[in-house]
Amino acid sequence: VGEVTATISGIDDFMGFVTVSRGYKGVGYNLTSNLSATEASNFPVKRETSIDYEVGARTGWFDGRFILNATAFWMDYNNFQTSSLAPSPPNPVNTFILTNIPSVRTRGVEIASTAWITDALSANLNYAYTEATATDYPNGGCYGGQKLLSTAPATCSIGAGTQNLTGQTLPNAPKNKISAFVN
Repeated sequence: VGEVTATISGIDDFMGFVTVSRGYKGVGYNLTSNLSATEASNFPVKRETSIDYEVGARTGWFDGRFILNATAFWMDYNNFQTSSLAPSPPNPVNTFILTNIPSVRTRGVEIASTAWITDALSANLNYAYTEATATDYPNGGCYGGQKLLSTAPATCSIGAGTQNLTGQTLPNAPKNKISAFVN
């Protein structure tokens, strides 16, 4: 973990930083009662670990009336804990369980700005570009009504109730996100 600060001519305030951090989430248990004995034997789910690399800058301009911050990040997870559809059968269709994705990566850039228009009025504009993918997920769950390998297009393995989701984007992880507001 490290941090570097500096002053650059023409910028009122500047702080640059580089960080490396590790994360940990302990083993998990699915406490739902509708799991089959086969599914229940898969618990607890494995512990989740992560390593995160960040580099960024925090800047202030015009006597602090305009703030511009930027961060680039790269985070790798092992045994990412997530909710997933349980294989069906033996479980009821669309039953969610706690499970692990063997390997996940998120990386991207975030930019945040604030402009103080008056002492009581500010405007914010923020942007984030994020890639969040399963880098190793050969046995991802299938969902109810999904096309099986015996039909076209082929996606889900018959009998196993799984599919290879390696390289796929994680759910609820938009690549581009913009927010703007006035206070």
